[in-house]
Amino acid sequence: MQTILLQPIGDVGMVLVVRLKEMLESTLSGLHFQVAKRALPLLSTTYNKERNQYMAEENLKVLHELIINSSFSKVLGILDVDIYAPGFNFIFGQAEKPGKAALISLTRLRPEFYGHKSNDALFYERILKEALHEIGHMFGLDHCNRQCVMKFSNSIYDTDRKPASFCFTCTLKMAKAMTT
Repeated sequence: MQTILLQPIGDVGMVLVVRLKEMLESTLSGLHFQVAKRALPLLSTTYNKERNQYMAEENLKVLHELIINSSFSKVLGILDVDIYAPGFNFIFGQAEKPGKAALISLTRLRPEFYGHKSNDALFYERILKEALHEIGHMFGLDHCNRQCVMKFSNSIYDTDRKPASFCFTCTLKMAKAMTT
């Protein structure tokens, strides 16, 4: 069974990471998840002052290097800062496709970011969707146009509308990718 390391980066609460582990294991049978013993430091060199955001790509490279000589098959980094990629105002996450490393940002998944009151149920649902989406990319899945967690999210409203599950076609692709 493949094991994916859940790796906090910077100031991310371990309680949140443990809860994500439990949600992922109940959603993705056939994969095992392990929480890292401690957080990696957030790379200050990835901070862009003009944007007030962090470049995702450099943090993704650190995760890739971390996993190369480990017993884990893949790593999902979790950070709580606003991230971006070239050509985008922001991103919720990024992954090597296919590959060994992915990351998600919690910042724009929080209802408070949009001026709404705190809602833990909604926040954790969004975290699960984003984690599943980036894990799907690590296993080689493309964006999907069906009612599927692999549907591209251009906004938080897109994230809220899609399910926290793979469509039938993507489920088959994931099952095949997980056994190879």
